[in-house]
Amino acid sequence: MRARNIILRAARRGFSLIEMLVAVGLLSVVILALYAMFDQTQRALRGTVGQVDVFEGSRSALELLTRDLEQARPAGVFDGPHFVTRLSVAPNLIENQDSFFQERQPVLQEFFAIRNVTDQQWSVFGYFIANEANPTLRTTPPIGTLYRYEDRGDLERIPGETVVTNTPVRFNVRGRFAAPALLTHVLGRPFSGGTAAVLPYRTNAARVLDGVLNFKVTPYDALGRPYNDFYPTTLLPARPTTVPASSPSVPPLLPVLLNHIQGGLLTETTFSGTAMPAYVEVEVDTLEPRLLEQYRALPENATIRNRFLTNNLSRIQSFRQRVPLRPFLR
Repeated sequence: MRARNIILRAARRGFSLIEMLVAVGLLSVVILALYAMFDQTQRALRGTVGQVDVFEGSRSALELLTRDLEQARPAGVFDGPHFVTRLSVAPNLIENQDSFFQERQPVLQEFFAIRNVTDQQWSVFGYFIANEANPTLRTTPPIGTLYRYEDRGDLERIPGETVVTNTPVRFNVRGRFAAPALLTHVLGRPFSGGTAAVLPYRTNAARVLDGVLNFKVTPYDALGRPYNDFYPTTLLPARPTTVPASSPSVPPLLPVLLNHIQGGLLTETTFSGTAMPAYVEVEVDTLEPRLLEQYRALPENATIRNRFLTNNLSRIQSFRQRVPLRPFLR
């Protein structure tokens, strides 16, 4: 009986203070662990959503560029280029570069091509790198802004048009007047001659993407060989022996013309006649928006800005797309 009373009194007594403290401590540890896990999950989710937003601008620019490239067509006119890739500014190397740029040199290029508007009529389009504030000015490497160009000059009219409109330029590319027209619109207006010339054509341009560190356009032949400094010249198409004379006369062009500079880079690759790359590979490396704002806030000092970029190479977005072209004539 006495033992039973002792057990009953112990059952009525409940938990001691030490037992309560131990229980509360264990519960606090469990809650803190769950909160830390929840907070980490939330941060990862916010980071993923933010990263998607960061990539959206570059993806949209690449999709726009891809759609335009797919419309590029050969004009079938010799001495009148219809597809041109070249350097927008002199090549630039980031000093003390890490593994991100060990295998390739970042460059800022541009390209121009023509597309069919209607049967036998064409318009000019292209993409180039220029100053962030003013597309008519060259940028200072290594950062530039990607612009989209479309020829909207009012000197060319659709046959039968009596009123000058702000529609894309349309011009016939057949016949003896085609070569100078293509030179004017694809080479003359966009580039005005050599690689160091002033670029007055960049007034009809729309901003596409800021903070571009590398914009490279590489044409490939049907066998997957890039048109670069190592391309065998014996495989380039030959110029026809009989070419209709243009009026006014223009300097003769090879179907594929590769102009070289030191370091294996091409200043310019030009396609004319029926020649056309089978594929065009586009590489775009850009800074994250937040990283770009930090870069803009730095002093105008090349050494400081270069060091900032080399310390943040892991935050540079890199995109690459190979676009097949359909080179048929209309």
